[in-house]
Amino acid sequence: ERLPPRAMSCSAEEGGAGFRFDASKLPRKGQGSSVPPAAEPTKSFSVGDSVKIDGLSKRQDLNGQWGACQGSVDASSGRIEILTSAGELLKVKAENLYASSLSRGQPVRIVALTGKPELNGTVGMLEALDEATGRWLVKLQDESMLKLQPKNIVRMA
Repeated sequence: ERLPPRAMSCSAEEGGAGFRFDASKLPRKGQGSSVPPAAEPTKSFSVGDSVKIDGLSKRQDLNGQWGACQGSVDASSGRIEILTSAGELLKVKAENLYASSLSRGQPVRIVALTGKPELNGTVGMLEALDEATGRWLVKLQDESMLKLQPKNIVRMA
């Protein structure tokens, strides 16, 4: 038996799904839906967190660089102060930062030391994390060791 002409173009026999779509029955903005849209998750970072920068359009040269958070998210701008392994201090939107972890054996660059600024820019290797103090033991190229806060070391790779 044939369907009425008005439904024929969307019947299963004619290659359609067997129903008609009526856009006028969709809820409009601000009405009808009791489920709020999913909120974008807010990224949370703290001083010393290791991050990777990605998704920048104006400063694409920074994409892929590692950094260390020097503060938390600024509520008014949504940006976080980051010190990169190249020593550049930037304010980057949280949406362009991805958390990374530090682990033994990773090469790092020392940054933002105030007590021994002559060591800024020095490359070393992570040895161990002192859980009690939250500081990393960093082995320098001359075999000396330093205990540094996470905000003073940036991943190299």
